[in-house]
Amino acid sequence: MKIFYTIIDNVSSDVQDLKALLIMISAELGYGYEITNCSCPEAALTAILTEQGLQIIFVDAVLPGISGMELIPLLRKKHERALFVLMSSRRSHMKDGYTVEAFDFLQKPFVKEDVSAVILRAVRKAKDSQHEQLLLYAGKSYFRINYSDILTIRVEKNYAVLSAHSRKYCFRSTVKRLMKKLPDQFVQISRNTIVNVLYVTELAPEQVVLGENGMILGVAKQYYKHLADVFTELR
Repeated sequence: MKIFYTIIDNVSSDVQDLKALLIMISAELGYGYEITNCSCPEAALTAILTEQGLQIIFVDAVLPGISGMELIPLLRKKHERALFVLMSSRRSHMKDGYTVEAFDFLQKPFVKEDVSAVILRAVRKAKDSQHEQLLLYAGKSYFRINYSDILTIRVEKNYAVLSAHSRKYCFRSTVKRLMKKLPDQFVQISRNTIVNVLYVTELAPEQVVLGENGMILGVAKQYYKHLADVFTELR
């Protein structure tokens, strides 16, 4: 598993302390990682953050111009799948984290055990999400489809065709909207196609083989690296 960390804090010493702990803990747990940081809310709101993998965003409660409690709801609109961790030296800010539905709270100064616990809870949540369901509206009916039953989703002109083990479903959606909903085992392989990597049996730079029937799908060059990363991480 690869974890994408973002630290939003204007105190450089705190940023460096947290970075050092994230690097140490990720290495000990055997997770790949990338770390970015922003020193002000404006930079965080305009930053281009990844939508891939497990995304944990650490937000300081006290920031110049806007509080962390105000910033988290704004960021959540852009990064629906991210897990937000509110940080503060004041324990009383923990209740503010509950108010904005932060995933967790981290007190300063940072303690390795606390940071490790946050990461492990986030990883557990990400793994649990692989067993959830997709709710969709198709043919004037609502359906709940287990993620484990989905093989592929293909989108053409805002209409998606979902291929599951038992049947196909046609409904209105876009690739971008679906990728925000689906857990990490679903990867875009072309402009209009998403696959469940758990069913990929063979992977090459230009194609994947999917499922027991050996379905072959083309892979666009710009999506191959992420597909290969997820394929190896889930094995």
